[in-house]
Amino acid sequence: MSDFDLNAFLASQQSEGVSKGVGNFTISHEKASQKMSQYSLPREHAWVLKLVQAAVAWKCSKLTLKQSRTASTFHFELDDCSRLGSNQDLVSALLRADLESQEPIDSLAMALRVLVERAHLSFLLLIDRGTGTSQAIYAGVFFAEMGEKKRARERESWSRGVTLRIHHIPHTDTNRLLLNYIPIRHHGLPMLTELEQYAYVCPVPLYADGRRLDGVLRSSCMNWNFHRKPLRLAGLEIPGDQEPELPICDDFTNRILTVHDSTENLKNTSSISKYSDAYFVIGIGVPKHPLGSQRLVSRSKLVWVRKGVIVEEQFLPCLTKNLTLALFVSAEGLSTDLTGFHLLQNEVLEGRQKRVINRVIRALELEEIAARDFLENPEPEPAESEPKAESTNPLIAVSSKVFNRIYETVEKSWNPTVDWEKTGVGRRYPMELKKVIEDLKKYLERRELEPQDESLGPRPWVFKT
Repeated sequence: MSDFDLNAFLASQQSEGVSKGVGNFTISHEKASQKMSQYSLPREHAWVLKLVQAAVAWKCSKLTLKQSRTASTFHFELDDCSRLGSNQDLVSALLRADLESQEPIDSLAMALRVLVERAHLSFLLLIDRGTGTSQAIYAGVFFAEMGEKKRARERESWSRGVTLRIHHIPHTDTNRLLLNYIPIRHHGLPMLTELEQYAYVCPVPLYADGRRLDGVLRSSCMNWNFHRKPLRLAGLEIPGDQEPELPICDDFTNRILTVHDSTENLKNTSSISKYSDAYFVIGIGVPKHPLGSQRLVSRSKLVWVRKGVIVEEQFLPCLTKNLTLALFVSAEGLSTDLTGFHLLQNEVLEGRQKRVINRVIRALELEEIAARDFLENPEPEPAESEPKAESTNPLIAVSSKVFNRIYETVEKSWNPTVDWEKTGVGRRYPMELKKVIEDLKKYLERRELEPQDESLGPRPWVFKT
């Protein structure tokens, strides 16, 4: 079975007068053409997030990305491949360009349209549902110039599910042929950066060249390191049935941490898939340099999540020096623009924001009452007795001491630490926690939102399996 040339198919449709040509794709309806002319992503490579949203909607068991200097290969792994659409479904989705649709096939189609029409890239796609021989689809100059046998070799190791290979070199680049053999630019890096910054909340395990990207403890955007530590992670249950459940990435559990807990160890933990109406992370940070100081700025934010990707972030007016608060909320059911990455201000959005902030205020008040000692140091392991030196040569003993001192100095530079007891954050933390609570209450009052409901119950955080 020969591969399906999408460009040739659309050109034949155009020659028959069925549709009008627009760029490298053709659209069957004038309405879809008008929508695409208004379609403007917030960032150049935001289309890659449409692939993540398709994986979440398909309920994939894993989404993997493998990159070379000239190509990026996405593989959607599913336990039940019968949920996947056929090639005909994909072509129909490409032709109708339904921007408002939440179906995974439409999210995939929209990503393909943008990467070819706007980014001028080429792709090779195979939807293998395990029901027989599958026909590959390709579009763009690079794979069109490639012979049938060579394209077959490109996908000979692909397995069941959906596999998408994207060629990094735009066909509009004047040095395209040279760059195919001498890739001097990292064209795939912006795709990876987009995933790291906006898809770390994805409930589907997301891998890039063997490295796990999803998870609030793994994410480079959360910036956990020796001078910035997570203290409290918890899910929030909002009373009533108005809030859509938010799938949670698998390293997010109900945790109480200290500054001495290793985030590297926490990154490797996993748990069963869970849901919550919202969830929050409280962190603490100090300057990297012992003589440095941190300014009083807004370190708290409200993060709106839709189908596993961040669609919008909103900083909350809570000025702190050390304490950080990240509140993650579902954006499902809220009105957006055509891209789906910008929320529209309306009463529904205001109401959800009110209920979530009210609930997180209650959770923070309980944290304030708990008065946790996050500076508590775990019990040290018993030290092993050092063997006595066989030689009593004083020159060897002096050399050993000098070597040990040099090694300790180098080790400290490689593995910097913070003396949390001397930073004073233990004293400032409860004061800043109280200030955040007060600032959130004032924020609700300024926006003319309803006051906090005192009948919400004593324990607002819960995970529903």
